[in-house]
Amino acid sequence: MDITWIIISLLFLCLIIILTVSNKPTQLKKHSLKMNSDFSFYDNKKEIISIRLFLENEKTNLDFLINEFKNNNIHLNKKGVFEKINNNKVMFTIANLYEPGYFKDALNIKGLTFFFITSNPIDSKKTLSIMFRLANKINRKINGKIYSEQGKILNEMNYQEMLGQHNTQN
Repeated sequence: MDITWIIISLLFLCLIIILTVSNKPTQLKKHSLKMNSDFSFYDNKKEIISIRLFLENEKTNLDFLINEFKNNNIHLNKKGVFEKINNNKVMFTIANLYEPGYFKDALNIKGLTFFFITSNPIDSKKTLSIMFRLANKINRKINGKIYSEQGKILNEMNYQEMLGQHNTQN
């Protein structure tokens, strides 16, 4: 019985030594994060990105827009423009294409301007994508034309070019 206790004690002592030696701190490895130098999460350069939905000989009314935008969590604010809110922050704004910019004449709306101020490349790309999809959805119902801020007609193919262009600029 004495020999059993001695063996158990020796095994226990060996286990403690092994655990102590194996848990000693190892050298810290230096991890470096390499990022593309063109990419930054925050860019001090702010710009306004816009797309326009123009109704050539057509018109729409405010009731139609309110109903369409309601399904997309876009609401008319007190200043007379629509705002897409995400996490209590304005993602983008939709104004009347024509002066005075807000929706004064509820029956005679001839176009919309969708716009936002850039924040960072990831959010800007996401916002532009959501804006274009919404403008496209409304456009299918009112049969207008969507234009870029440079005055070029936007469709799915050149919209992707615009999306890539703004992603690299920020």
